[in-house]
Amino acid sequence: MRFFNSYNLTRRRTILRRIHLSLVLLLIIGGPLRADERLWVLLAPSQAKAVGRFCSRGPVAKIDGGWQPTTKDIDAMEEALSKSAYLRGKLTSKPDQASDPRQYYRQYVGVIVAGRKLIYVNGMCGKPPSYWTKTLVDVCDGGRCFWGALYDPGSGEFSQFEMNGVA
Repeated sequence: MRFFNSYNLTRRRTILRRIHLSLVLLLIIGGPLRADERLWVLLAPSQAKAVGRFCSRGPVAKIDGGWQPTTKDIDAMEEALSKSAYLRGKLTSKPDQASDPRQYYRQYVGVIVAGRKLIYVNGMCGKPPSYWTKTLVDVCDGGRCFWGALYDPGSGEFSQFEMNGVA
């Protein structure tokens, strides 16, 4: 009878160790994959008009309307972000900020300018406000922490980079 009890105790310990190890692995692996930690969001086309009204940046261009970029458009732009010498050059000129545009939180808005479908990138450092997934974030001043640029899905190029002013 004694053998039976020690066997059960050993078996219970083994099961508890496996459960503990599984929970630790789940926390380690699952932590970085949380959806709320994504650094970019695609906003609705209705946000396009707000792109022309930033309080601390000059007008991008005359915005004629908005459109909904496809997953293919966003994937291509994300790839271009990592390789854009234009953006890296603009961000590198500001030594106290990251030079990789992918390290910033980013909002994407499909805009129509002179009949061309472009994507506006609204970049910001630091954790954005809670409404950032629905509404374009506009910060007055803020300097190097806030920037915007246009992306042309047809050419794969960025243009009209501009940072916020400083009060």
